[in-house]
Amino acid sequence: MAYTMAYHADNSIPPTIEEWLDQFDMFSIYEVLPQIMELWGQNIMVEVQAKKELAGEQGK
Repeated sequence: MAYTMAYHADNSIPPTIEEWLDQFDMFSIYEVLPQIMELWGQNIMVEVQAKKELAGEQGK
């Protein structure tokens, strides 16, 4: 999923996910998991707000 998002943002990255991943150093998922969860939570809140606004407009 991350590769697909990165590729859509910058299609000059390597053409395969394996080549792309080889560019990164190894890290513990536990080091970045809090930031990932925070970003995911913010994304969900934005989606919920957008759905509420859309439902309000359709109810008019």
